[in-house]
Order: sequence, then C-alpha cells, then structure tokens
Amino acid sequence: LHAAWMDDAAGIYQVWLAGIDIPPTALAPSAGRLPETAQLLQNYPNPFNPETQISYQIENASYVQLTVFNLHGERVINLIDEFQPAGWHHVELDGSELTSGVYFYRLRLNQQNSIVKKMVLLR
Repeated sequence: LHAAWMDDAAGIYQVWLAGIDIPPTALAPSAGRLPETAQLLQNYPNPFNPETQISYQIENASYVQLTVFNLHGERVINLIDEFQPAGWHHVELDGSELTSGVYFYRLRLNQQNSIVKKMVLLR
C-alpha cells in the first residue's frame, strides 16, 4: 500500500510518499474457519530479494505439491510434497540460489487440480 500527500503550510508545496507493508497473513481469514475452496495467494513480497512467503488454503486434507518453475517450464524447487490437513498454510521461499527473473509457482492437490501464480526475483 502506498500513500501520498501534499502540504503547503510553509508556503511551498512539499510532497511525501510512504510505503506500508501489509503481509498476506493479515488479510487471511481467521485460523478457526476452514476454507470453502482451495486458494493460492500471491507471494509476498513480489518482486522479492531473496526471500518471499507463499500462502495457500486447502478445503480438505490433501496430498499437496507446491513447485517453482522457471520461464522454460523447468522445475527449480519443490517447496511442499506431502499430505496436509485442511486450512491455511504458509511457506518461505529462499531464492538466494536463483537468478533474477520471472518464476511460476504451482499448487497441485491430490495430483489433479492446479493453481499457478507468477513471481519476480529482482537482485
């Protein structure tokens, strides 16, 4: 979130710009409610350097695969490859071994349904 404002109290116009970081966990529903559908949130921060957080929800206990691909469709990192309970989940991606560029991350449930998002690593 970015806020901007002007002030001319000193007789000249001055402009300020402030950035406010709001992590995705602050926007997620309360932990007590089970999700109604699977959802993959945009990573935060994006662009990132070198770490970012990926959050997702699953409505039923499922076999979960969270995988990162490069622009050529080559798998570069398997973040999650396990059975998980329903609810909200968060994982940190350490991109310190990756080169700058665009990457895709895919949430796959029970080796069937997939959701894909794009993220950018800037050095």
